[in-house]
Amino acid sequence: MRDPLLELIGALRAKRIKFLVIGGVAILLYGVRRSTFDLDFLVPKDPKNLEKLLGLLCRLKFKKVYGLSKEKEGAGFLGSLRTVRPDLLVRRTAIRVVNGETIDILFAKSDELFSFWWSRRREKTVQRVKVPLLDLEDLIQLKEESGRHQDLCDVEELKRLLRSR
Repeated sequence: MRDPLLELIGALRAKRIKFLVIGGVAILLYGVRRSTFDLDFLVPKDPKNLEKLLGLLCRLKFKKVYGLSKEKEGAGFLGSLRTVRPDLLVRRTAIRVVNGETIDILFAKSDELFSFWWSRRREKTVQRVKVPLLDLEDLIQLKEESGRHQDLCDVEELKRLLRSR
């Protein structure tokens, strides 16, 4: 069965783009039952990595980019993925790209922090695709910091999972 999200993860790995899966997909891969409708991942603000990422997303027919924000200010349609300036994207906390699939891309606060998380990453293999996941403890901390209702619900389940290990 064709899974467009796994195909995207495989393509990201093939292009040696650094990213860590977070959000609902990561939670599912850690073994917590939860529904999700998109893929969330974390990337460094490194310009070379971002250039490769945006190029791949364009080739995969992702066309529109939206700003994401806890506040209403800064959220909304930013333009075409082909024409939006990467240096403006990384000033944001997160963006969303769409092509029928929805991908939320969160930018690490610093490349040093991303490198730390990268060194602690876990990998799960799904249909022969290695999926790099944010470490469970780091995922819990990231979700606690977000303060969103769904993330706080996820934290409770993830902490339960952590205690059972």
